Amino acid sequence: MAISLSPLAQSIFEAADQACGPEFQTERQFLESLGQRVPEVTDELEPGMIAAAIVELVSVRRWPWGRS
Repeated sequence: MAISLSPLAQSIFEAADQACGPEFQTERQFLESLGQRVPEVTDELEPGMIAAAIVELVSVRRWPWGRS
């Protein structure tokens, strides 16, 4: 079964997947650099859109870091 993500969630997922590659980043390091990694993450987004995209990833078990 294919999981369809929103475009923002897909972009964040791809960046997160890279962040967990050979040069592993912690979740905190990733979130601090998110604006540089995902072009869609700009000041033009409505408040909460990034959080909603991350919740989307967590809910379909695509967030690569464990939940605390």
